[in-house]
Amino acid sequence: MNRSFEDSDELYLRKIRLAGFISENKVYLDSIVDVDLKSDIKSFIDDGLRKTSAIYYSAIYEAFNGRFNSLFSEDMLKNYLMFVFSSDYSFSSEYMTCVGAQVDLRKELIDVFMNCGRPMDIDEIYVSMPNISHSVIDSILRDKDFVVNYRGKSYFYIVF
Repeated sequence: MNRSFEDSDELYLRKIRLAGFISENKVYLDSIVDVDLKSDIKSFIDDGLRKTSAIYYSAIYEAFNGRFNSLFSEDMLKNYLMFVFSSDYSFSSEYMTCVGAQVDLRKELIDVFMNCGRPMDIDEIYVSMPNISHSVIDSILRDKDFVVNYRGKSYFYIVF
């Protein structure tokens, strides 16, 4: 029985996107992540978003990397999260937030300093902000308008 495809490419692509998520030009079913791992990831995200306004994909990937199968990449995780939790969160290129949340990472870093009440070394800052990637924290710390680096060892907030 010879039959030709009658739908447009756009319609087929829409159907594919309903069935699974696309990563690296391949389609994966959401079942690639087992139910327990999916639940743990959701709990991790929810816990993180109670503490801060954003959670970076890199932080989620780092926390669960040992539980993914070997082909799972950080980019694949991002696409998976966008597919599975599309109605639960807002997504940007590097992080996810609660729907409608405003992200001010500079303010969050100031809050960390204010709650600590003393200069902090970089490792303490990383631990205090586990949902934010280290490279983003480093970028914020380079802003000399509100943070002072003391001899390359500790940072503190300039109170105006």
